[in-house]
Amino acid sequence: MKRIAACLLLGPGLTNCAESVPVPTPSLVGKWEQLTVHQVFHDRRIGLPGTDEWVKNDPGSLWLEFTANGSLTLVHNGVATPTATTYAYQAG
Repeated sequence: MKRIAACLLLGPGLTNCAESVPVPTPSLVGKWEQLTVHQVFHDRRIGLPGTDEWVKNDPGSLWLEFTANGSLTLVHNGVATPTATTYAYQAG
C-alpha cells in the first residue's frame, strides 16, 4: 500500500513535459529557384481561345528573391532585375 501511494505521489513529479517549441511563421522571404512556369494567354479583344503551356527553366538559371518589405527581384543567369511586382503572403 505504501509503495502504491509513493508511486502515485512521485509519478507526476518524475514525468516532465517537454517545453513547447514555437511553430515558425511561414514566409517567402529568401531566394527561390523557379523550375517551371505555367503560362496561360488569353486574347479577349478578338475572342481567341487562350494558349496554355508549361515552360521548363534550365537548372540554376532563374531565381526569385522575395524581400521582407514585399518586393520581388528576378535573377536570370546571375543578373538581378528589380520588378514592379509586389506580394503578400497569407499562411494557409
